[in-house]
Parts: sequence; structure tokens; C-alpha cells
Amino acid sequence: MKSAYLTLGLPGNASREDIETAYLSAQAFFTKERLVAAPSLLQRREQVQEAYKVLSNAELRAAHDRKLAAATAARQTATATASVASEPSPFRKLIPLALVCVALFAAGQWWVAQREAQRQQTLLLEQQAKQLAAQQAAAEAARLREEEAAQRRKVQEDEARERQLRRDAQSASQQTQSLVNQQLQYQRQLTQEEERRQRQAKQEEQQRQRDAESAAQKQQARDQAQLRNLCIINHGRPNC
Repeated sequence: MKSAYLTLGLPGNASREDIETAYLSAQAFFTKERLVAAPSLLQRREQVQEAYKVLSNAELRAAHDRKLAAATAARQTATATASVASEPSPFRKLIPLALVCVALFAAGQWWVAQREAQRQQTLLLEQQAKQLAAQQAAAEAARLREEEAAQRRKVQEDEARERQLRRDAQSASQQTQSLVNQQLQYQRQLTQEEERRQRQAKQEEQQRQRDAESAAQKQQARDQAQLRNLCIINHGRPNC
């Protein structure tokens, strides 16, 4: 039967941590790109998942160990039976031991290769993590620089807007003051014109009064002269 330990490259006494590490390393190997490039790896990944399922469960692992032990005992029994049935030979007795040694050596080499692949994968993951951290740090620094630049632009825009508002307010104040001054000047002109008309009317009234008084005085003088003439004519004297 297929050994779950050999599938994950683990010894029979592997701890739970070893199982987890080997499984994660194997899973990291089956990337999406590799599965697309080599669809046959799908079957291998399923074998790894099934082996992890067996070894990560205590009951399933115990049952698996019993099956492995039974299969090993059956192979040993079959080998012993074949040895008894055949002609004894010292070299034939060494064949099973040699096969076991070869299998153990191959399993050890595969386990070493898996551990090295796991180490390389760990180094690759660490390198990728460092690169990702550097990229994130660079992106964060760029974001901070952009935020600072945006804040500076906002401050400059706010200051420019405030200066423009002050200029607009000053211009509006100047325009308002100019309109007020124009209105005051117009009012002064109206007042001065009204005062001038009033003075002219007063002067004309005074002149009319003087003319009337002068005309009355002249008329009185003429009347008095006529009266004196009549008195002289009628009475021979100026006073009647």
C-alpha cells in the first residue's frame, strides 16, 4: 500500500509539527502556474492532501500505521516462505535486506530532498515577504509624500483663496466708499444749489422790496410836488 509518510517525505515517527510543515511546504509547491503548466500535478496534490488528512487525524494515522505494519509483516512472511521453498543461498537471503536498504536510502534521500525543497521554499517565501514589505513601505512612503503634497497644495490654495477674498473685500469696500463719496458729493452739490437758489430768491425779493420802496418814495415825492403846485396855484403858498 502507498505510505502517507513517503508521500509527505516524513519518517514514521514524525511529529504533528513536522506533518504540518511538510504539508504546507508541499502545498506551496503546487502553485496555480505550475498546475496550469503541468496538469498531472493535480493527482500528486490530491495524494498529498489525502496523506495529510490521514496523518493529521490520530485515529486515521493509527489505522494507517497498523495497515503498514500488516503489509510489512505480510511481505516478510512471503519472503521467508519463498526462501524456505527455494534452495538456500546466502546471496538470496541478502536480497530482501538489500531491497530494504535501498528503499530506506531512497526514502531518506527523498525526505532530504523534501526538506531542502521546504528550506528553499521557506527562503523564497521570506524573500518574497521582504520584497512585499519593501514594496508596501515604498508605497506607504509614496502615499505619505502624496498626502503631504496634497496638504501643501490645499494650504496654498486656501491662502490664495483667502488673499483673493481680501482683495475682493477691499475692492468692494473701495467701490462702496467711492459710491458713498459720490453720493455725499451729489448731496453737497444739491444743498449748495438749493442754498444758491434760496440766496438768489432772497436777493431778488430784497431787490423787489427796494425797488418798490424806491418807486413808492418817488411816487410820494411826485404827489407832494403836485400838492405844492396846487397849493401855490390855488392859495399862493406851498402849504395849504
